[in-house]
Amino acid sequence: MKKLLYIGLVFVGLLGCKHNEKVTEDKSGNHPRYTDTLNWMGHWKARWGKEQMVKQMTRDFELQNQHIKVNMQFPQDIYKSDSYTGRLADSAVKMIQTNKYTWDIIFLDVANYNNIARKLNDQEWGKKYLVNFEEFDWFKASHKPIVFENPQYRNFTGGQIVGPVLEGIYTALWYNKKVADKLGLSIKPENMTFEDFKGYIKAGFDYNKTASRKITLISTENQNNVGTLFTNLVISELGNIDTVNVDMAKSKAALLKGLKAFEELSVYKPMEQVHGTEAITLLDEKSLFTVFQTYAYNRWAKIDSAKSVNLIPAELPGLSKPTAVYPGTYQSVWCVFKNSPHAANAIKAMQFICTNDVAERWLSLTKNPTGLKSRLNSADLAQSSIERFITGLDKKYGKNIQNENLGKILFGRKNQSVAIPSEAVLKGEISADQCYSNILRNLR
Repeated sequence: MKKLLYIGLVFVGLLGCKHNEKVTEDKSGNHPRYTDTLNWMGHWKARWGKEQMVKQMTRDFELQNQHIKVNMQFPQDIYKSDSYTGRLADSAVKMIQTNKYTWDIIFLDVANYNNIARKLNDQEWGKKYLVNFEEFDWFKASHKPIVFENPQYRNFTGGQIVGPVLEGIYTALWYNKKVADKLGLSIKPENMTFEDFKGYIKAGFDYNKTASRKITLISTENQNNVGTLFTNLVISELGNIDTVNVDMAKSKAALLKGLKAFEELSVYKPMEQVHGTEAITLLDEKSLFTVFQTYAYNRWAKIDSAKSVNLIPAELPGLSKPTAVYPGTYQSVWCVFKNSPHAANAIKAMQFICTNDVAERWLSLTKNPTGLKSRLNSADLAQSSIERFITGLDKKYGKNIQNENLGKILFGRKNQSVAIPSEAVLKGEISADQCYSNILRNLR
């Protein structure tokens, strides 16, 4: 893998030495005088691997287009805060409403798209103001078929794909191998049943009875994804997804079985955060499990790359049947405003990203999935636990990697906002039967 990465970086560097654009030179020497600009809002600041990749991409783009000065800044620096999403949405709305664009490319994931949609009161605002990259043949040729076969990915952004689908995100049941070894556990990497998972949790509970240094069994790691674990259990029991022809009896039975499963777990106090409000416990061998997306790898590696190798992703457990889908998604993280002053340069920059070289650099540095095509096969990728996890899911689920709304799956679109407080059952705060009755009472 290191060899592949080295070759890829050298190749990109060589490409950067070639350019066909005419460059104006200043009087003092051979340094280019920029005749054009590109204002590019970055992403992934302080995310190990990803930040350096974004910076390298902008440098490489400048090398190939030496008349263009790239002004790349991260949102945290633009808005002087790590909590910038509200201000980003406000500035995007202002640019749209005034038709005065200070940024040609902005950071736009699904959450930011929805924030802007709420402020504009228009869920399909992207069709009016953003470049639709599906119109370009080179864009289609550079992406995996899954990007176009699963309508969920384009529906996230108003019915069109608004930029390179560089980032794939899968959800995993992460565990610390050193903690698992201490408990004498061999965690299944795939095809884990609920009974398997319950056995792991019980082993941790029994360990805590006498341990001087207890462990948290399911850590929230500052981002609670227990609801995704519950959704996967219920969907695996349901067996199929049909939000139009809903079988209410089947849906109710699957929901109750999922709640009963969480109730079984609750006796082992799995959600007791024995280390208080600490945000990172899995990395420090203070917890056994956490449910987190694959991008967590980059966060942990940034903190301590040596310790991060002990964090292993496994497939989420199911109940009695194999799951029809697996929680995850692919998304664009940048978009281009149609009316921005340097839209042509911005499109050119997005085309620069849509290459095998960038895809392979992403895979090598981040270990995360990507919607871009690469020249590497599964054997090339399966070097680490996270790479094996990702390639295994790709083979098993294909285009059926998508995030689902449990209320909509169980009870149809009109109930997609119904609250399903499964975590309260897992914590022992409410019985499965009471939670089930409350959910049914709130159905439309």
